Amino acid sequence: MTNVRIKDLPSDATPVDADLLAIDSLADGTRRSTFEVMRKAVLSLALGADSFTGHLTRSAADTYVTVRDNLSSITDPAVTDDSDDGYSIGSIWRKTVVGDGVGTFTGLVWICVRDNVDNAVWKRIWPALATDISAASDTAVGVVELATSAETITGTDATRAVTPAGLQAKTTSETVLGLVELATVAEAVTGTDTARAITAAGLAAHVAQPKARVVSGTTDTALAADIGNVVFVSQAAGCEVALNDMSGSLTSGRMQIFTWQCEGAATVLAINPGTSVTIDGSASNYVAPTGRARVSLFSRDGLAFFSGTP
Repeated sequence: MTNVRIKDLPSDATPVDADLLAIDSLADGTRRSTFEVMRKAVLSLALGADSFTGHLTRSAADTYVTVRDNLSSITDPAVTDDSDDGYSIGSIWRKTVVGDGVGTFTGLVWICVRDNVDNAVWKRIWPALATDISAASDTAVGVVELATSAETITGTDATRAVTPAGLQAKTTSETVLGLVELATVAEAVTGTDTARAITAAGLAAHVAQPKARVVSGTTDTALAADIGNVVFVSQAAGCEVALNDMSGSLTSGRMQIFTWQCEGAATVLAINPGTSVTIDGSASNYVAPTGRARVSLFSRDGLAFFSGTP
């Protein structure tokens, strides 16, 4: 193919390697052998005499239409930016900020989805607005609002997501479900904490630990509730315990066992049987051997007690 004008090209002309299409430049009349000049000429014909920022889009086979864009606006698009202004469905609107004479891109981009006069609709496509995206659900991906701590504590909102702070605020009580701290073994044994949950280990330790009273005075009286339990004597000096008639506290088939644990190394413990009880067959005070930390007395009838296995 030799150098020819575009108007002289046959309809079936197909350029191959090294073929040159020579056309007159639209500016200065000089001849250039480049496809770029032809491309610009074709675009100029497509866009018409009025130049504007836009793009070509293919609407059908061998059919192209021009779409006006606004890539340097300092405002958001409005309903009045419509077909009367040359905008159409697919037009792009980019917002810039003035500062350096050229404009700096703010990162906001819209696309026209309706070009009706005075009723145009532009959808922001970058970054997308939360209102333009469907809400998330248990079956669909989408945007989600975060729940406040109060909403988390209420526990009825089914559309907002829980934050770590909200979860931390959701504590439990006797009437409200929520997070609960586990009690230590020591707290379980003490048995007075009303805010923490007991664990299996703590429960086992609590059950294994006998119920006990603490005696801090120099005198005390044995109680029916002491049977089978340990009474801790914290008095560092001497302590005398009155052991009265316990026959009214008998349990059929079971032996009564009283145990005192001397906490102080110098504690002197004396058990006074009173007038109706004997200890090892004697009505005199039973004085625990010096240095013995624990003293136990046994009885089958609540009247006759023994300091050893009967």
